[in-house]
Amino acid sequence: MKSCKGRQLQFINYKTFLAIAWKSFIQVQKLCKEKETIKTNTDNDIDKICLFNAEIQRQSITSILFCTMTLEAFINNYGATKLTKSYFDNYLDKLELKSKWIVIPKLVTGRQINTDTKAYNYLTNLISLRNKLVHTKLLGDSSSEIKSDNWLWETDTFDALECVKLMISELNKIDNEVDINWIEGTKKDPYA
Repeated sequence: MKSCKGRQLQFINYKTFLAIAWKSFIQVQKLCKEKETIKTNTDNDIDKICLFNAEIQRQSITSILFCTMTLEAFINNYGATKLTKSYFDNYLDKLELKSKWIVIPKLVTGRQINTDTKAYNYLTNLISLRNKLVHTKLLGDSSSEIKSDNWLWETDTFDALECVKLMISELNKIDNEVDINWIEGTKKDPYA
């Protein structure tokens, strides 16, 4: 936070991050529908499908990474405002994302996010997807080594968005001061 003539200014980006993730998800949906209309009778059609797949991958990557960023920015802001910024910076900021979602709510409320929920499973999966994207994995020379889990799918982007909604709802269950209404607003507001 920066001070401006006695005022505290906060730069909170989680709403913007989620709006970007939604825009990319909407693009993924449109591209998938358009791709379904292509008939695979010619080499030209196969080339079109490949181009659609590449753009679906780019938009999926954007959505997944920005959902991860949303969750990290949100829990960081929650920890820095509910505790003290210096405590957060010194002891919590460097925790990995799953740990932040367990430790910070426990410190603030005395209760922890339930790890036996769909929300927490989605978080685990989202972090795995993010790691798969940012940690290089070399494939062999053979196209037979390429598997379906090397690709991102429309369901991956939907699950990433669902993860954001569910994790923040889980936090709201143990701290009813946590606002969850902003989540739906980011679907419509490109400047959230």
